[in-house]
Amino acid sequence: MLCGSASKELGEMDFVGRVLVQHFPFRALYGRDPSVLIQFDRGSTQSETMDQLMQAHDAVLVELKQNLSKAQEYMKNCLAESLELYVQPEDVIDSRRLLNGQFEILVTWTGLPDCENSWELLDNFQVQFPHFHLEAKVNFKEGGIGERLQKVYNRKRDQWEVMSFKFNDSRRYRRIVGSIAGSCITSAIPLLASFKKEICLAALDIIEDGMSALAKVEAAYNHEKEIKEATEDALQSLSLYQLRDTLDATEEGADENRLLPAMNKIWPFLITCIQNRNPVAVRRCLNVISNLVLICGGDFFTRRFHTDGTRFWKLLTTSPFREKSYFKDEKTPLRLPYRSSSISSEDSLAETSYLKVQIAMLNMIADLCRDKRSAPALELVLKKVSGLVVGIACSSVVGLRDASLNALHGLASIDPDLVWLLLADIYYTVKKTETLPPPRPDLPEISEILPLPSSPREHLYVQYGGQSYGFEIDSASVEVVFSKIDSHYQMYS
Repeated sequence: MLCGSASKELGEMDFVGRVLVQHFPFRALYGRDPSVLIQFDRGSTQSETMDQLMQAHDAVLVELKQNLSKAQEYMKNCLAESLELYVQPEDVIDSRRLLNGQFEILVTWTGLPDCENSWELLDNFQVQFPHFHLEAKVNFKEGGIGERLQKVYNRKRDQWEVMSFKFNDSRRYRRIVGSIAGSCITSAIPLLASFKKEICLAALDIIEDGMSALAKVEAAYNHEKEIKEATEDALQSLSLYQLRDTLDATEEGADENRLLPAMNKIWPFLITCIQNRNPVAVRRCLNVISNLVLICGGDFFTRRFHTDGTRFWKLLTTSPFREKSYFKDEKTPLRLPYRSSSISSEDSLAETSYLKVQIAMLNMIADLCRDKRSAPALELVLKKVSGLVVGIACSSVVGLRDASLNALHGLASIDPDLVWLLLADIYYTVKKTETLPPPRPDLPEISEILPLPSSPREHLYVQYGGQSYGFEIDSASVEVVFSKIDSHYQMYS
């Protein structure tokens, strides 16, 4: 029951509303009639242009008055006694499900433009318009609109549930593979230092396969992050919060960063494997290192090659190049009769086997240089390596010529000017009356850059590769190198 004052106020509001409906909007707002607009009399001005403007002005006013009358009449018909705009639904053109589980329908209204289409709650719409046949409007074969939307929602939920389970299974499989690969690598790392060839080779195979698996696991993890973000957004839009929570529940910690920490542990043992000087194991180790640099990226190895590179470059400067000692105080170790193991790996290795090791070393340099991902590994030692390879290519060791040319081609893919300068310096010395023309017009002649060296130690390749190595230049090898460089190994291709 309403009190007396409330009833009185409602009565006054109803009276005011009825008065407003019966009057023009201007009078209802200002309490007076609007001013009368005086119609223009044609021909009352002396200017023909002004006469035309005033006539056009009157035509606009007439049209505006007609439209206002139509609008007022329409509002009178649409307003109920409660002064609320009353319209009828015309059609339902779309539907959606809210985050709280309720359904909305997009309704078009009779007599209103498309910009007035509105989303209405399904339950409220059915209460306000109980006689509006939703099923007939949207042409559903069975069930009401709510029932059909629920079926669609259930079907989508089931699909996302299956995809969510498959995604979680994939993540568990990735973790298992990463855990197994990491355990195998950890077990095989100490075996790299073994003096037994068979054990060392088996460990190298395990390391190579394990690191390849970890690289794939890390790539899968990065791909999973993108899938997880997209899946969470989709589940959020569908209000499938429980499925979204299952994605977070299976997260068991950060396990994606395994590749580089594992490589950091492996590297010292690879150096030990090189130092053991077993020809077969060293060749295989160089091949594995080449693949690991490509897997992990050359940036990770830049400092390592700079620090530990002497272990590798020494492989290129042992027999047959270092036939004598360059240090006065260096003495031959004493061989005791009861010693069964060799004490000097440089003296014990056969010449043929060691040539194969040096070929493997040169091929590793070529492989590292040719790939943009692994090339940064030699960034800090590029001059030294280039000097060594040029000295070997122009020496009298024919067995290393093809491998050294292959390495030169790889080095030229990083810095062709450096390789040309080192080779031109040797050519200029051997052919004193001839000079090797620069490959690019903007490069000066070698005679304009460098003077003739007075001794072999003043060659650029010796200064870059190291004076203690003392490679001897063979004129016949120089001719062969330059002919093959021009025909097969174009540095500026």
